[in-house]
Amino acid sequence: MNIALKHVSSIIEHQGYITLYDFLKIVIPHYYSHNVAIGTSGDFTTAPEISQIFGETIAFFVLNQYQNLRLAQAALLELGPGKGTLMHDMLRVINNFQAFNIDRAYMLEISASLASIQKKRLSRFKQATWINKPTTINTENLFVIANEFFDALPIRQLEQTSDGCYEVVIVQNELSNLSLSKIKISNDQIFTQHGIHEISPDASHIIKQISNIKTANTFCIFIDYGYTTSLLTSTIQALYKHSHINFLDSIGKADITSLVDFGYLSTQFTQHGFKCEVLTQADFLKNNGIEIRAQQLIKHGADRDAIESALDRLISSQQMGELFKVLVAYRVQTS
Repeated sequence: MNIALKHVSSIIEHQGYITLYDFLKIVIPHYYSHNVAIGTSGDFTTAPEISQIFGETIAFFVLNQYQNLRLAQAALLELGPGKGTLMHDMLRVINNFQAFNIDRAYMLEISASLASIQKKRLSRFKQATWINKPTTINTENLFVIANEFFDALPIRQLEQTSDGCYEVVIVQNELSNLSLSKIKISNDQIFTQHGIHEISPDASHIIKQISNIKTANTFCIFIDYGYTTSLLTSTIQALYKHSHINFLDSIGKADITSLVDFGYLSTQFTQHGFKCEVLTQADFLKNNGIEIRAQQLIKHGADRDAIESALDRLISSQQMGELFKVLVAYRVQTS
């Protein structure tokens, strides 16, 4: 029995169940600490791994905002940097422009194995700095980037019915098989709509930490697959070797995620004085010149088929273009 499953079973034996949230708090960190998650040899592939044009387009967005705000200096912060590919592509672009002073690129990473991969990939960039919490950041102007970060945070599932509100939990039978159940937490109508409501306490905590960083200007770009109107159903899924499986199978060995509620994230940021805009990934990337960048690479000798295939995967409505959303949240000083 692996460590994660043993821990889960111990809690169930003690109290008869474990909440879905506590289950995910155990299993997700274990997964990232013990598995190669990203890439063809892992369980999933992220946009930065598909093509350099993804990270380069985000870099151009940052530089445009830097210029529009007439900044003299800024720092970057990436949440959950994966294999370091996104930051590598961004810094490679940014460092080509001497007019822009990005003096720090903070990497917030809890996995020692991923941090080791990131440090090798970013070894030539003196700005790269690894941190354990955002409260250690000291900068006047900050750009926060996260790609497929919030989908990997643990969630609570609360089911509102006509007779009260229930929390989704996990139980275990005499054969040690796990299954879903629920416990009643209130007789009241906590939510106006019946169905399953997914809440991310960890997302709220991170947003609060970001808002507490003392800056003059903060820009956030969060990219993930998700929705803007509550689906009222479970969105949890698990990937193992690029195939979908039951998330209660292969515990600690499969990537478990949930769709991101961008309406929820926007509300959290708004409460801390940020203005928010949610776009599809296709609109965000096209608005910031990804098609132009793709043509530039082809013109300079890049493989046309490879670039066009990657571009289609990133912006097509049949691929990632519509499913993935981008939250731009900003709190800036007005002159």
